[in-house]
Amino acid sequence: MPALGREAFVARLTLVSPPAAVAPGARFTVPLLVENRSPVGWPRTGFTSRGRTLSASYHWKVADGSMAVHDGLRTPLRAALGPGKSMRVSLAVVAPGRPGAYVLEADLVQEGVAWFADHGSPVARAAVRVEGHAVTP
Repeated sequence: MPALGREAFVARLTLVSPPAAVAPGARFTVPLLVENRSPVGWPRTGFTSRGRTLSASYHWKVADGSMAVHDGLRTPLRAALGPGKSMRVSLAVVAPGRPGAYVLEADLVQEGVAWFADHGSPVARAAVRVEGHAVTP
């Protein structure tokens, strides 16, 4: 997949019913509504070795806004999405390993090119408490 043009990096993201609390290191999914707010279509992508794949991902931040976990798991967008169209994806997430108050920040990324937020596209945010004992595999 070729690099998207700058005008394509515009989305509206909505986390649907994110959890209020999770255990340290827990793996879970959160429905994410992805809307293409750009004037161009996004091509279908699939599972590749991160070669310009268009994916939903996330960061974890702490209350002061500093980064706790950068570059979370990837959930590839597996269908083309035209301008003004939307889709729901199951965002795969791993919680931080330490208890505390965090902000889950969902974004889109084109691997090897850019995060959508780097081009001014808004992210979706949800406050999530990480509490209890760490999840053991």
